[in-house]
Amino acid sequence: MRASSQIKSPVAKQNLELGSNFFSSGLRQKVDQLMDMLYSGGVNNPMDSIEQISYLLFLRLLSEKDEQFAQLDKKYKRIFSGQWSKYAWGNFVTLTGDNLFNAVRDAIESLHELPGLSDTGKLLFSRATLKIYDRPTLRAVIQGIHGFDLAAHDGHDVKGDMYEYLLSKIAASGTNGQFRTPRHIIDLIVALVDPQAGQRICDPACGTAGFLISAFTHILRRHTKPADLKRGLVDGAMLKPAQWKFLEEQAFTGFENDANMVKIAILNLYLHQLERAQVEMRNPLTTGFGGVYPGQRFDCVLANPPFAGKVQDESILSDLNYKLNTRATELLFLKWFIDHLTPNGRAGVIVPQGVLSDRTKAGKYLRSMLLNDCALDAIITLPASCFRPYADAETAILIFHKGEKTKYVWFYELSHDGFTLDDRRTPIPENDIPNIIARWQKREDSPNSFSVSIHEIEKRGQVLSLGEFKKDHLTIRQGDLPAGWKVMRLDSLIEELNARAGSDHRYPVLSVTKHDGFVQSSTYFKKRVFSKDTSDYKVVERGQFAYSTIHLDEGAIGYLDKYVVGIISPMYKVFRLKVSEEVVHPAFLFRVLKSAAFMEKYRTLGKGSIKRRKSVAFEKFAAVPVPIPPEPIQRKVVDHIRAVQDLEARLETARGYLATEIERTLKLVGLA
Repeated sequence: MRASSQIKSPVAKQNLELGSNFFSSGLRQKVDQLMDMLYSGGVNNPMDSIEQISYLLFLRLLSEKDEQFAQLDKKYKRIFSGQWSKYAWGNFVTLTGDNLFNAVRDAIESLHELPGLSDTGKLLFSRATLKIYDRPTLRAVIQGIHGFDLAAHDGHDVKGDMYEYLLSKIAASGTNGQFRTPRHIIDLIVALVDPQAGQRICDPACGTAGFLISAFTHILRRHTKPADLKRGLVDGAMLKPAQWKFLEEQAFTGFENDANMVKIAILNLYLHQLERAQVEMRNPLTTGFGGVYPGQRFDCVLANPPFAGKVQDESILSDLNYKLNTRATELLFLKWFIDHLTPNGRAGVIVPQGVLSDRTKAGKYLRSMLLNDCALDAIITLPASCFRPYADAETAILIFHKGEKTKYVWFYELSHDGFTLDDRRTPIPENDIPNIIARWQKREDSPNSFSVSIHEIEKRGQVLSLGEFKKDHLTIRQGDLPAGWKVMRLDSLIEELNARAGSDHRYPVLSVTKHDGFVQSSTYFKKRVFSKDTSDYKVVERGQFAYSTIHLDEGAIGYLDKYVVGIISPMYKVFRLKVSEEVVHPAFLFRVLKSAAFMEKYRTLGKGSIKRRKSVAFEKFAAVPVPIPPEPIQRKVVDHIRAVQDLEARLETARGYLATEIERTLKLVGLA
């Protein structure tokens, strides 16, 4: 099917990969409408809806690609010719009723006959069938997909965006639990690992094959003439015929234990002229190669495997679990990566941040392997928002190569990935990724990055969490600040308090919430959230602060200004300013400590492997550096804070008045 090595056209650079982060609200609405149509038309399972839309989307994209290649290369052999000609997308949009149903069903049931399809593809698609039995619904869905503008806009892959949004529907329904690795994170990892032509590349948890396709595109780009790259063309024209053959037939291997994901991966690879890539339905943690893959080793491993899963003891491959004795998938996959790299082979993988400080025997053993059997080149922490809206996961990228011992590890705290921190993930200018790539070759220090020697890592017991080293390496440089500004560690501004309530007190019991700060527990929560015995509770007074050790990264920090005094659970850390307001105003400091930027910082400070139980000790919290502007600037911010508070109070009063008037009106007519 290969044609792009001869094609000098923007068509060749079109990225048809199914998965990215850009997606217009208009197309979201259209996809929602498709899902609603299918539900109303009897396709009630979200995974079935995704599968059916995927088949139809594939047929449209393949038809368009077939037509484009045929126009650009007279020697190109059409897929939709002969018996297959009736399955071209253009035929479907003119049909109705049984004629449409029969044509689409025959096309889907013939997918296993696509030329060049792998044995796995033939097996899986031999069972493919049309599940949209309601004829009007089928026509509406066909017309809906036909009406989509799927051309790339501003370099964004709208086709991929559409599919990514569909996958979010699965995650939202809780049916499948799948979530995708964002395209820009995949491309970053591939750029750092730098796979080469002639290398064997594997993703043992490949999902929809995003890593494999990004690696293919990376290699093509490396073998495209500079003049063509400037024109936006990526065609791999500098590859030799033997290199092309290897790329198409031997370079790419993927494993995935979800049959639906395997089908999507195969369709995706097919659209990228990688129909012969080896994608197998297999769980590599429980199923060996059985001699299918000579050598059973790969030059590059690129992966984002499942997190927080457990495998049955008896199912795990004995050689994989040797010396580990764990059921945790994130640890087993990390061992698999190391075991299946060739000497000097390179890996770029995503792991939960808990792996970096896991105190279990398996966690310590794996970190020892990373440091002693491999050269751990880099640890790049990712913001928890990276995987929204599918998941809120604290993760890190590991870049390592096998065969050398680690000398230095380059840490980079990626705070901004080019998107907002909320579930909408709207593009924004702030983006650390270009800075990572620019500093990668020399492992340069920056306000976000630093290198740590193996000697220093060994002194810390081989713990690899960024927070372990951050306070010694990542600091805000005074010389970079405007005149009159300072950088001060929190412990130079605040002090911890531990006064206890005792058995005889009449103080209200308070809690700290992430949205409303200090609240009175008995009135805010419907059920009792505090102990009957509050004698060990901490006293907090007006003008003091408190934070929840396990929810700090979600914004659970408060400044007490509504009550004179209260008591709070011992789990909270209570503190106060030990400097005058001329140094830092408490209201200003509170807004800084509760900002989104600081919440990202807190995520690297906690210890523990479970996200919502990662405790932030006071000494870690107090070591955070804080920028302190001159007093007039602080005062201006505080004035804005008070103005907002006044507006909120007036709005609350207006709401109360409105509710009273409505209730009075209803009473007059006997409805209340």
